[in-house]
Amino acid sequence: MKTYTAKSSALRAAKAAGIAKPILTEKDGRWSFSAAAAPKPKAAKLLGKRAQAEANAAAGKIPKAPDFSAPTHSRWRSKLAAVLAAVKAEDVALLKAMDIPSYSSSPKAINRYRALALTALEARAAK
Repeated sequence: MKTYTAKSSALRAAKAAGIAKPILTEKDGRWSFSAAAAPKPKAAKLLGKRAQAEANAAAGKIPKAPDFSAPTHSRWRSKLAAVLAAVKAEDVALLKAMDIPSYSSSPKAINRYRALALTALEARAAK
């Protein structure tokens, strides 16, 4: 192995040899280089809740219905029941035709569920 008196000389030689990220070592004031080990493969990145729900829906898995047991949601339970019935019947046309306003959190949750369910039902139909 060739050695160099200066670290910069070793880096220059490594670059000339086509090594992008050399490993430099020093021994008795002399520098040498070697090729870096192959990078380790990165671990699969975990998805967040919403991203995982979208991935599951794209795979044809119908999402879990939102919990509307709190008194805040009492006004919207009938609308959620209608959406759940349409999902259970796998009626894509009815789900697309439903008009759900989006001015508060309750109907927004129903819309998210309906959109994920539509994605899942369309993925199932495509298989």
